[in-house]
Amino acid sequence: MAIIYTDKTAPTPEDVSTGQDVADYLNDLSGMDKIPPEDMFIKAKSSRLTELAIKKTDLKAMDSPPTIAISTTNPLASGQAFDDSNRSVISGRRAISSSNLSIFNGGYFTTFGVNSGQEQVVYSRNTTTTTSGGNISSTIRLSFLTSASQFSVKVRAFAGFGTELLIKVNDEFVSLTPTAVPEDNAIHYVSVDFGSSESRRIDIIGYKLLFGGVYVGLQDTIVAAERRGPKAFMIGDSFSDGTGNEVGSALSFPIYMQEFLGIDDLTLSAVGGTGLIRGDGGKANYQFRFQRDIVDLMPSDEFSLVWISLSINDQIYTVEQVETALTSLFDMLDNSGKLFSVFVSSPTIADGAGLMPEILIDHNEALKTLTQSRGHTFIDEITMPTGAITPHATTITANVAQDATTLSTFDNLIAGANYRFDDGTLFFVRSSDTATRIATVDNIRTAQTNGANITLVGSTYLTGNGDAGSPTGWGNSDVAVSSDSLHPTNFGHKLKGLNCSRLLLESVEGI
Repeated sequence: MAIIYTDKTAPTPEDVSTGQDVADYLNDLSGMDKIPPEDMFIKAKSSRLTELAIKKTDLKAMDSPPTIAISTTNPLASGQAFDDSNRSVISGRRAISSSNLSIFNGGYFTTFGVNSGQEQVVYSRNTTTTTSGGNISSTIRLSFLTSASQFSVKVRAFAGFGTELLIKVNDEFVSLTPTAVPEDNAIHYVSVDFGSSESRRIDIIGYKLLFGGVYVGLQDTIVAAERRGPKAFMIGDSFSDGTGNEVGSALSFPIYMQEFLGIDDLTLSAVGGTGLIRGDGGKANYQFRFQRDIVDLMPSDEFSLVWISLSINDQIYTVEQVETALTSLFDMLDNSGKLFSVFVSSPTIADGAGLMPEILIDHNEALKTLTQSRGHTFIDEITMPTGAITPHATTITANVAQDATTLSTFDNLIAGANYRFDDGTLFFVRSSDTATRIATVDNIRTAQTNGANITLVGSTYLTGNGDAGSPTGWGNSDVAVSSDSLHPTNFGHKLKGLNCSRLLLESVEGI
């Protein structure tokens, strides 16, 4: 079909792929009576993704950090206040940025305390937690530039949420351990004192934080920091919410992804005990909250990175049921009329390849096929790319019984690698005797006959079936899985964040 343009010349795909901003691109299309070919939109959507790279200097603590104190008394009460009154009100909700402060990771903002005579704070409510309409504040990021030698942040915490915050100065953390905020529903002030004036970028990462403003001295300046990286959204379960992290829930794997990739603005909808379908006890599953928490908040004038983190909570459902559920999320995006790049990632299974529930392996394969058939990217953490290891195949030299933990092969197997039989059976090699060519493995789920083919496949994010409380001595689960035998430790969240970041970058290299 011929595409005819009027009034102006259409920008070429090359213009977009070399970094033209999507908003400018859309403006250039105004006045045309035809929509450009789909591949031009694909290039427009991906233009900022291809600029992402692992930030080697992030996740570093300052050599000489400032002094931090938390008090019910504001040390800068006589200074300048920059709070919710500096932002406009749109349909009863606060605008999410101003000339003085950038507020990232947020969605809907309401004012808490205004009708009760209490001091006001801004409540980020972009995570729908229950089907009855309940919301909780989710991770929020406050970013600004200031010359102040000292500033203070007004905060409030509700009991039971585990409110924490992390502070970055010029992209270095003051501490890699989150600071807890007293959960007494009272106003507190987090004071940061450098001892000297200097131009600095400040990023405050708040977990379940109610924010009331920033205070600086009368002679100081404060302006909003620029947003770096694409606008990003993620929907997930308790893994995305930082559960299991002994250092602090503020350090969930999505936050590590933000740090590794340099993405300032990630709106996170994470609710434990939910999945595409699962939502016990009135909790809002992905189906219920995807439109409000993700699609409705996506901008209309630029592309968004959308990440769907699949959940082990859906293992009680059939392949057909989860396929239908994921299809509905894709349809919501397609019907939005907005620009997006979608990434779907495997459920996080705290077991080696041969010990994973078979239904979740089936889910993984089916949803990978579905995602790719819709033109989206699947991030496979169950059979990841093999990387530098050269794939090879061999055969077994003796029958293998169901649930066997050893097997003999014609060629030596690689210890620490995953293999797959032709029928799809996966297993992890714990060790391999190069003299006898007998390998010790985690588990062979289905019986195999002499001569069956084995092929090296990508590793899993987690190997082994131990945890920090009950180590088994093999695989990385001993250090990456918390003592609840399910959720990641801080190391596990960091590992998953780095792993997902690496796989995302590999997937966009060819865009």
